[in-house]
Amino acid sequence: MIRTALTLSMLMAAPALAESPRAIVSPAADQVAVTIYRDNLALITETRTVDLPGGPVKLAFAGVLDSVIPQSAIVRGLEGAETERNFDFDGLSPRSLLWRSIGERVQVVRSHRKRAAAVTEDARIAAAGNGVVLQYDGRVEALGCGGLPERIVFPKIPDGLRPDPTLSTTIDAPAGKRTVTVSYLATGLSWSADYVVTLAPGARSADVRAWVTLTNGGERGFPQSQVSVVAGDLARVAPPRMREFIQAYAGRACWAMGNTTSNLPRISARDYEDIRPTARMMAMAPPPPPPPPPAPMMAEDVMVTGAKVAQEDLGDYKLYRLTAPTDLAANQTKQVMFLTKDAATPERLHRLRLGWASPRGDDGPRQTEVLLRFKNVEDRGLGAPLPEGTARVMAPARGGLFYLGSDDKKDTAIGLDWELSIGASPSVTAQRRLISRKETKLRDGRVRIVDTISVDVANALPTATTLELQQMPVGASLKVTNASAPWRMKDGDVTWSVPVAAGGETRVTYTLRYVRG
Repeated sequence: MIRTALTLSMLMAAPALAESPRAIVSPAADQVAVTIYRDNLALITETRTVDLPGGPVKLAFAGVLDSVIPQSAIVRGLEGAETERNFDFDGLSPRSLLWRSIGERVQVVRSHRKRAAAVTEDARIAAAGNGVVLQYDGRVEALGCGGLPERIVFPKIPDGLRPDPTLSTTIDAPAGKRTVTVSYLATGLSWSADYVVTLAPGARSADVRAWVTLTNGGERGFPQSQVSVVAGDLARVAPPRMREFIQAYAGRACWAMGNTTSNLPRISARDYEDIRPTARMMAMAPPPPPPPPPAPMMAEDVMVTGAKVAQEDLGDYKLYRLTAPTDLAANQTKQVMFLTKDAATPERLHRLRLGWASPRGDDGPRQTEVLLRFKNVEDRGLGAPLPEGTARVMAPARGGLFYLGSDDKKDTAIGLDWELSIGASPSVTAQRRLISRKETKLRDGRVRIVDTISVDVANALPTATTLELQQMPVGASLKVTNASAPWRMKDGDVTWSVPVAAGGETRVTYTLRYVRG
């Protein structure tokens, strides 16, 4: 009966063994398209050619980014043939090399302070968790606890370790060549918009230049790839509860001085699926050496190219596509010009925003904010979608240009105002005074307040200007009465446009009624 049962089990296992899928590796992509979003996120689309032998096959796509979000992967060209998909994090690293070599014989090379030549001993790796345990003939030691520099020499790379992360899928398809596209989200790439606004003499017009700044913070480059960027804020999902993610790695530390997880940063990567691969690789890496002193930035750290950019609508978003393939190297920042506008006409003005008036009654003179306001329309020199980014303003001076200031701007659609706040003006000042305040207690415990306010504006410039005076909401049921100048609502604030002559002064008075408490 035992012999019969063994024979039946072997017969039942034989078909399963015979049908084990063959391993086919696609080493690299034929073409790569990179679409970069904000917030350190990119969509990578790789086109690959694979030669299938027919039948069950485990098809491995080598060379995908180690920061891939595996659950986001989409494979096209194998519809209906996929049965299982895996992402192999167990790439070749010091940690995986140690863990896969537990029980194997290695050589330990130990340098001695008083000996010219290093000493080599055979040992067996007994454990690799919170430290590495080595078993010699007749003794057991922890790596690094002897006080001498040591290193391990491995005779071979264990089977199954790959130098690059691999995404694999098990398929059952007929034989033949297939063109397959693999798309996945990954972290490590980002982009921003950078504007340079150069004012003409007299600030009556300005030339606007805009650059797409691409940053590849990973260790893999993208030669001759189709690169696009998307302007707009995507919805990102994070679970409501944060959980700690700390994974022990094998390092060279003596247990008496703590263990290899004593000083790990508290990473919560498990809660954010789009950074989990990166955080996991960080947790697996051995402790880095002390960083070298920062080196001065060299010219090759930032590459500037004259490639052209085409703008397209992508639903509610805007897509900017480089019209020609480009190299986006590892650890590189590249700039590509995407907007050139000459002689745009800005309005130069000053602004002061006021909140609740102090009971002291006098704020003292305050500097006003210097504004450049562009109307984003074609007949004023712009008329293009302006992605979120940093704008830097330059002005002509004797001998060249000087820097006026910069401002971070949100996405600005065609037809809206593109405002640049470039600093505070000591020449245009305003002083608010609380002339009177009347408080009335209401039945519900709140207080109705009536303030009479005056604002004195002084312009020490040799040219006239306009002060945009804004009274922000300070309570419920806000009402403005007895104003000495007409006002309008702008962005939720009561707003006056106050012209001030060169070297002149003016006053604005109004009564503010509101409820607080």
